[in-house]
Amino acid sequence: MLVGDPFEPPSATHLFGTDNLGRDVFSRVVYGSRPVLAMAVSATGLAVIIGAVIGLLLAYRARLGRRDWHASVRHTYEYPTFGFGAAAHQRAGQ
Repeated sequence: MLVGDPFEPPSATHLFGTDNLGRDVFSRVVYGSRPVLAMAVSATGLAVIIGAVIGLLLAYRARLGRRDWHASVRHTYEYPTFGFGAAAHQRAGQ
């Protein structure tokens, strides 16, 4: 069942053109990206809430071991570098 003209090039009416059934590709991309955007917004919100709670606890109670928390945060920054180095080492060994 054709909806419109198939394989139309991008135009003012169809920003990404149309597919083989004549459907607007841009509207399908926007509709398909909704779950991904919802997950990204919720993950970001959760990270902000967790970070704010930890930051407020550390600011309110200095006795919670600022050095220990600082060391743990510093170590989390090292993981991406470690992972990249391990991947590069494995790739170089092949």
